[in-house]
Amino acid sequence: AICAAPTVLGKAGILQRKRACCYPGNEDLCTGAIIEKKAVVRDGNIITSRGAGTAIAFALEIITYLKDAATAQDVGAKIIYNQ
Repeated sequence: AICAAPTVLGKAGILQRKRACCYPGNEDLCTGAIIEKKAVVRDGNIITSRGAGTAIAFALEIITYLKDAATAQDVGAKIIYNQ
């Protein structure tokens, strides 16, 4: 979930005791989450990100989760993304 979308996960109870991040100002709506001020946070199978400016890092974290870090690095290099 990216931007304000983690608030939906919070309302559904999915973020209980999970590390997460969201768009600034929405932290209180991520009910039960342990909020971190990072671009992308993964806790188990939950991946959250702060906003449009973190979308590439978010996508690469999803690739890492679904495939592996080497594939994510390869994709990042191919799109000229500097982490």
